Amino acid sequence: MPKKTSYIINLSNVSKKYDIPGQKQPFYALKNIDLKIKKGDNIGIIGPNGTGKTTLLKIIGGITKPSSGKISIKENVVSLSHLEAGFHPELTGFENIISSGLLAGMTKKKIISKTNTIIYKSKLGKFIHAPFYTYSSGMKFRLAFSIASINLNSIILIDEIITTADLNFQKQIINLIKEIQLNQQVTLITASCSPMHIWQGSQKHYYLNKNKLKLLSKKWLIKLIIQQEKMWEEIFPLLKEIKPIKAKFLKRL
Repeated sequence: MPKKTSYIINLSNVSKKYDIPGQKQPFYALKNIDLKIKKGDNIGIIGPNGTGKTTLLKIIGGITKPSSGKISIKENVVSLSHLEAGFHPELTGFENIISSGLLAGMTKKKIISKTNTIIYKSKLGKFIHAPFYTYSSGMKFRLAFSIASINLNSIILIDEIITTADLNFQKQIINLIKEIQLNQQVTLITASCSPMHIWQGSQKHYYLNKNKLKLLSKKWLIKLIIQQEKMWEEIFPLLKEIKPIKAKFLKRL
């Protein structure tokens, strides 16, 4: 008999509705969503703003409960949507490694054995002994990501943080995501309205819009990237003028 597929995340017919004062009909942020994710999957969820991506991640992370449907989560969930969450601003980075690891369900012995690896991955160097409140957004993310990725029995959620960061920080995040893709034991779910970031940071892609979640082929994702590029050119006409200048410049190299 073929081996039965085991899923660490299983959402069946999940809906989330909100009652709006003065309105007869409730507002559905999500409606009848089905999603199955295996351990080690690297998932990207794309969709326009306001389509329920954040709500979906909050349900998976246990921050909010669905209005109806069934949900099964079999491993510890770490959300990197809010960089301050789980860290004490007055504690040093080193002290926060211990406290955050304990909150993530790791034993103190395991955390201490992995401390040097976490510090190396975070690239904080001597700043590991500085208070957390002195860290930049990039430093906070690297520390949070390094702690989360060291816990092999974890599901890591990243929500829109890539698109709100500057280009250097975006590059750091994408590089960290690529690094964790090599570890088949950690499950990663990224949500973004940018198809390019989903392309760079995930191996399996879903599109969420109008309460429907569908699996995207690479062909469709590329199509969305091209559409978004055209929209940027409509908003900023100067981009069209830059293209031929860029082409000439590259020929000279």
